[in-house]
Amino acid sequence: AESGQTDARVAEFITDLRQALAEAGDPARAEQQRAYLKSEMAMYGVGVPETRRLSQRIAVAHRGLWTEAATWEAALRRLWDGAARREERYAALAVIRAKLSASHAGRMESLALYEHFLRTGQWWDLVDELVRVQLIVRSLALDQVLGQRRQVRVSPLAGFSGLVGLFGVVIWGPP
Repeated sequence: AESGQTDARVAEFITDLRQALAEAGDPARAEQQRAYLKSEMAMYGVGVPETRRLSQRIAVAHRGLWTEAATWEAALRRLWDGAARREERYAALAVIRAKLSASHAGRMESLALYEHFLRTGQWWDLVDELVRVQLIVRSLALDQVLGQRRQVRVSPLAGFSGLVGLFGVVIWGPP
């Protein structure tokens, strides 16, 4: 019964997300985006920053989906695999980047999900974002294994400090 309830909650999240993206979409822009990306996948015509904002807002409204790692992964996989339009895949990536995903996004176990996204996304706009996520996870894992975490000040002008992994990639952090 719990699995059926989870499936219904995931379906409701995806329906709400699709409705928000459709309402924000611009058909003329969608065709321009599709031509630019040389993509066969349809688009709503919503820019990436707005897609991120909408996705995170809808995800917060469905906060219960993101508490357990298995549900988090199942919801993201279902959104990604069932994407009818490209922005739905951007939305999955936006949820991964959201604060509500923090406890799951950086787990080594999440690499299998990201690899699935890489193999099935296979387009530069999606791959660029996923590679960043994977580098962060791998860097954190190596830091933990080797005990080489260190705080650094990136730049007085940048206004933030972050953890720097073995790859020299700034990982995150407000001051």
